[in-house]
Amino acid sequence: LGASVTLVEPESGSPLRREAPFLPDSEVSATFAYLTAGMACVSGDPRDHLSGADIFIDDTPPAERAVLGLDEKAIAGTHPDLIHVSALPFGSFGPKAGWKGEEINVLHACGEGYLLPNGLTTELFPDRPPVKIHGHFTEMQGGTAAALGALSALWARPDCGGQYEIGRAHV
Repeated sequence: LGASVTLVEPESGSPLRREAPFLPDSEVSATFAYLTAGMACVSGDPRDHLSGADIFIDDTPPAERAVLGLDEKAIAGTHPDLIHVSALPFGSFGPKAGWKGEEINVLHACGEGYLLPNGLTTELFPDRPPVKIHGHFTEMQGGTAAALGALSALWARPDCGGQYEIGRAHV
């Protein structure tokens, strides 16, 4: 949508870079290439890239945030006008905040897995393991919701200032 986006990766690179399928005759993940098209990809400390940023979408686990200086109070203290979005499978606060969530866990925790196929999975096949939609369905939905929330907060920033938003797939 015309934004300048920078993906700050760990020194080892995003794990998504190593995920199949790969582009023909290369070791480039097709999913990574699709999701990062038009982005600048850098490695290092995310805090080094916050000056001048409007939105910071963060997936740092809650237990690691304070140690890394990425907790909401530290960020708000140094960048009061920044829109800080926490995008984690089970949120940043509450009893499940520390839980890790793979695609299939989140799909079923939010109830969407019940709909597969057509809401009959558990009735027709009660002994089978949970069903998963191919790809990154819930991660895409969560990312879309986080982006829309961030854009809403950006729109309200002249009246409200910077904000910390908690996005999660499961409530």
